[in-house]
Amino acid sequence: MGSIIDDQGMENIVLEHILKVQKLEGETCHLLKDQIGSLITRVLLRVNENLKNLDGIKSYDGFFYHIESMTLALKDFLGNLDEATRSGENSPVDQLFKGPRLMVEKFIQKIPDLEDNPITYERMVIINGIILKLKEHWMKQLAGDLKGCQLDYNSSEAAMQSLMYDQVREFFVEGMTETKSIIEANIERLSYFDEGKKYEGLTRELIDLLSPHIKEVKKMAEAEFEPEITGFLVALLAQLTQVYKQSIDLLKPFDERTVLVGLGDGVIHMAQVDDLLKSQSLRDESKLQALYKQMTRIREESVQEVVGIIENKVAYKLEEIRGKIIEEGEVYKALAGQIHQVFFGLVQSLDKSVTSYKTEAAGVIAAGIGHTMALKLEALGEMKLAYSQGKEALLTSLEQAIVEKKDKLILEAPMILEGVMVNNDTVLERSEKRFLDHLDFIRQEQFNYDMAFMKNDLLFELRTFEELIEYSLKKLIEIAPEEAGEMTELMIGAMEASREMLSVYGVELIIPKAHDKFEARIHEAIIAEEAHGFVKGEIIKTINIGYRKNDHTIIRASVMAAR
Repeated sequence: MGSIIDDQGMENIVLEHILKVQKLEGETCHLLKDQIGSLITRVLLRVNENLKNLDGIKSYDGFFYHIESMTLALKDFLGNLDEATRSGENSPVDQLFKGPRLMVEKFIQKIPDLEDNPITYERMVIINGIILKLKEHWMKQLAGDLKGCQLDYNSSEAAMQSLMYDQVREFFVEGMTETKSIIEANIERLSYFDEGKKYEGLTRELIDLLSPHIKEVKKMAEAEFEPEITGFLVALLAQLTQVYKQSIDLLKPFDERTVLVGLGDGVIHMAQVDDLLKSQSLRDESKLQALYKQMTRIREESVQEVVGIIENKVAYKLEEIRGKIIEEGEVYKALAGQIHQVFFGLVQSLDKSVTSYKTEAAGVIAAGIGHTMALKLEALGEMKLAYSQGKEALLTSLEQAIVEKKDKLILEAPMILEGVMVNNDTVLERSEKRFLDHLDFIRQEQFNYDMAFMKNDLLFELRTFEELIEYSLKKLIEIAPEEAGEMTELMIGAMEASREMLSVYGVELIIPKAHDKFEARIHEAIIAEEAHGFVKGEIIKTINIGYRKNDHTIIRASVMAAR
């Protein structure tokens, strides 16, 4: 029967479908990368915020503000000295604080004149460096192949959204170990960095500067000076002691603080990524819905094209098989018509010859033969009509059955397309086989109908006609041998004409000869007996001829076989 699905047409549909799907997968991959890229930005902002808020990370900031404050205090100290030494360079205060003044002035000169905190700036630079390394790591990972670009568009929209969510999440799961390694490899720099160390050193230097002078001023305050000088010394001692104490208090917790290492989990972990992903997924849901609708449309269009191929091919097959069945039916109707004509001519000839018989018995036999042939003629006409009507009914049922099978085949179009898409033709082959097997069944049914007509109707009448010839002519010859010539000629002529018609239409006679080997396929043993000169399995004689068309035996020849 051939193929139901046009291979070239299917190949074109699949190729076009693949191109459309590949384009859509590119859009899906682009959306997935957009989602990951957007989430990378949000995660980096969270990492930046977490780094800035780590416990103890701002410890150095106090050194800058302390030095800034202490610088003002020391300048105030110098101002007080200036106030106390207005009487001249040789005043007692000037003589007492000449050395400390020089040291304080040198210390103040070391302090940079800055408006912004350099410690904060350097910390920001280090954090930005960590962020850039993380971004570089994730962007390199993003540049690779993404599993999520190949989505199963046959799944539900919800399942597709869930799969997309899982693919985005998996991206960060796969890179989390490296992410934490990058953070932990750089986070120690936030514990000790240049500007922080510089201002820490200035604070320690300030303590070293103040410690001996406080002791010296304390001794001076306890010495016997004029009340004005003593009051100044006491006030100065209090001022220097406050600066010293603030410096010591600032350094104490810093000296006890541990290095910021092993804080990767604190800076970023999957729970934080999941929170950000959930809020982002809601925002990107409409984009994914649009892709899903687009894929649904592409699949429906491709399936519809497959349906079109099926409908066209089935229509062609239906017309092809219908034409063959009608053509074959016409052959058998034509054969029946030809046999009917032979019988009609015989009946007319018999009617004319009945009155010419001189013997009454011969006339009776001739009349009986004529009556029987008239009945056969009538039966052949009815059989021919019944055959035509039955053939039309079968054709109608044939068309209905094929349409039903076509509808089932169309229902399988989506599975056929999907199977061919993945180079699996199982569904296609199975669907085609079911349909073609059904067509073969219909053809066989039609063939059986034709053969039943031949066997039970047309050939049955011919077979009984030949039996009638043999019996009637034998009787006629016995009663009136001199009058049997005309009847014999008519009957034998009709028999030979009928056999000629059968031959023209491809029906062969099965007439076994004596000693032919018995074959159950074409012979039917009516009688089995022992016979002189015959071996077991040989045909003794033919009782009734048989018929066959091509390789199909319509009626087996009835024989007497040797046993």
